[in-house]
Amino acid sequence: GCPSLTDNRKQKVKPRDWSVEAGYAYQILEGFSVSATARYGYSSLGELNGSNGASTAAFDLGLFYHHDFPGEIDTGGWSVGIQAANFGPQLSYKSGKESLPALVKAGGAVECPFRLIHRISLTADVSCRVQPSDVRAVSVSAGAEYSCLDVLFLRGGYHYGDEKKADNSYATLGAGLSVYGAQLDFSWLLAGKDCAFRNTWWLSVGYSF
Repeated sequence: GCPSLTDNRKQKVKPRDWSVEAGYAYQILEGFSVSATARYGYSSLGELNGSNGASTAAFDLGLFYHHDFPGEIDTGGWSVGIQAANFGPQLSYKSGKESLPALVKAGGAVECPFRLIHRISLTADVSCRVQPSDVRAVSVSAGAEYSCLDVLFLRGGYHYGDEKKADNSYATLGAGLSVYGAQLDFSWLLAGKDCAFRNTWWLSVGYSF
């Protein structure tokens, strides 16, 4: 999605971002795994203050634990994890340098399958944004996902942030499709009129080996 903004000269601009990433996860002990993701991204502020586009690389590191509920068939389970995300060099625009929105977050999830082909997943996490330094803030998010045959997915969630630190509160709705490793996901952000990114949408395509 490409939200439209208005700068202090009442000029309408359309910022755009895209990124390409690759990740790897490895199980070090039963239930414990580590992950790493490398990302290359491009960000454009449109013509805001005569700015150009800028690109940079970023990295994520995570630690994850999963435990299955006891049972002879798929009975679901619970998991917890911690991640340091989006750490990397600053973006260099014509108007100046901007730090990536790096954060550290911890959270958990519960998966509850029922009637063999259906599954409900509940998640919650707490995030601490550590960069840029002038907008450090703590936020809380929660969400739910319904899946059928691990093919069709329906999602919803809510994010509570500190508006004084440029972190708006908003809700999200989404859907996904997974077939033979190929994944297609769509999500929509719903927020109040004071949020510049209200009605933003995302469309992502991926493949799992």
